[in-house]
Amino acid sequence: MPAVLVPNHLYLGGAIDTSLFGAKLSLRRIQVDEPLSPGFRIIMAAQLDGLDLARISGENPMLKGHLGGLLDPVAIGRDQMTATGELTGVLFGGRLDVRNVTVERPFKTGREIGADVNVSLIDLERFSEALGIGRITGRISGSVEGLRVAYGQPVAFHLKMESVSTKGVSQSVSLKAVNSISLVSTGSALSGMGVSMMTTFFKKFPYEKIGFESGLKNDVFTVRGIIQEDGVEYLVKRRLFGGINVINRNPDNRIGFSDMVERAKRVTSERSK
Repeated sequence: MPAVLVPNHLYLGGAIDTSLFGAKLSLRRIQVDEPLSPGFRIIMAAQLDGLDLARISGENPMLKGHLGGLLDPVAIGRDQMTATGELTGVLFGGRLDVRNVTVERPFKTGREIGADVNVSLIDLERFSEALGIGRITGRISGSVEGLRVAYGQPVAFHLKMESVSTKGVSQSVSLKAVNSISLVSTGSALSGMGVSMMTTFFKKFPYEKIGFESGLKNDVFTVRGIIQEDGVEYLVKRRLFGGINVINRNPDNRIGFSDMVERAKRVTSERSK
């Protein structure tokens, strides 16, 4: 690799090719400003190809898809990394876009990774199966803005998701999935004789719309339904004839993020189709 050192600047020619979770990562046009100073700044272009999302999901992968793209320029200092550009790929049969990638304190164990994420037409059946929350069919699109992750856990985000009616794709939800949505959003599972009867006679319910938004800030988690009619806030809205509603009866519900994680663990502790 050719290197040119001039006062206050280091230039590296060629490219550095390495791997990241099995994907090819190519770094090129590397420039280091103030290379011998604590205030150094590295500028480069980074090309990522074929990142398998399942490989970054841990021992029990829930993500199924791949990601790649060009980030140019990437600027790295001692306290922050920023990247211009976009990574695109496929997630559960839908489109995945990641942009505004940042890393605070990139050289410390307490680094905080940030990004904005958009998904389009995710296959809900495959997604719900991976999560183990019951069976939901249909397509869903949405965004996660201001996502920040530290020590492998999210510390902030604003998520908004809506189902998208798609020709030839059914929209239905199993009773277990309804129960899972109710448990995560309200902390209480469905109960009562009516639920027992529905379990006996119905395996799934059609829906017209799924829509919700949730946020995490200062360790406080919130969930809101974005379907509102006559003062009622729905997370899942039934069709005119048949189906089941999931209503957010406490729109101002605020819980600690650790409590929400416990709810999610209760939902996913026994995965089934």
